[in-house]
Amino acid sequence: MALTGAALLVAAQAVAQTNQPLTLTPERPQRWDAAGGVGFLAMHNPVDPADPYGPYEWWDRRGEIRFDLGRYLTTYLKAEIGVSLPQSWTDTQCGPRIPVAGLRFGYACTSVDLDQRLTNLAPGFTYQFRESTFAHPYVSAGVHLGVQATHTHNNGPLLGTLNGISFTVPTINRRTTSIVAHPFVAGGFKSYFNDRAFLRSEMAVAVGSGGPDQMTLRVGFGLDF
Repeated sequence: MALTGAALLVAAQAVAQTNQPLTLTPERPQRWDAAGGVGFLAMHNPVDPADPYGPYEWWDRRGEIRFDLGRYLTTYLKAEIGVSLPQSWTDTQCGPRIPVAGLRFGYACTSVDLDQRLTNLAPGFTYQFRESTFAHPYVSAGVHLGVQATHTHNNGPLLGTLNGISFTVPTINRRTTSIVAHPFVAGGFKSYFNDRAFLRSEMAVAVGSGGPDQMTLRVGFGLDF
């Protein structure tokens, strides 16, 4: 009993001298993570108010390649930013109204091509649940920034005919750049293969003034460092 008491006393004094509480987490945990992956992106296109034959609205669907970089502020809270590679596509919509006497609406609406290029940025914060487990569920919130460059053009000048009435379509050739910001929420899982490599699966929704504006399903691989 005396020997046991002496051993316990020595151990207690050693712990008191180091002044370091016992913990299951590493003393120097990884503070950054980086990931890259692919996703399925659906973007809402609103009604075109200039189209007299509408209203039309639809969802554009396309793939997405995205990279994420995060910095842990605490064990569970992380600041991060996601960057998607630029995407290009062409839409066709009603162009400027051309006054034409004798037509039903009093004008003609000819089509123009819109060559569009979109780059998405998504700064935000992520809260990760659990610790030292295989799968970490998480939720994210932030601002979805879309930088969109549009080239609106036709092959004018053209001669158009509608209901037997001829009219001239002027040349249209203009370039614009717009930045659209929408809040987003996301949720998913960060599943580890080992102490550093992980698989990340996520669903995100960006909300505009009229409701959901973009929805994304993505999966990627990354590393903690």
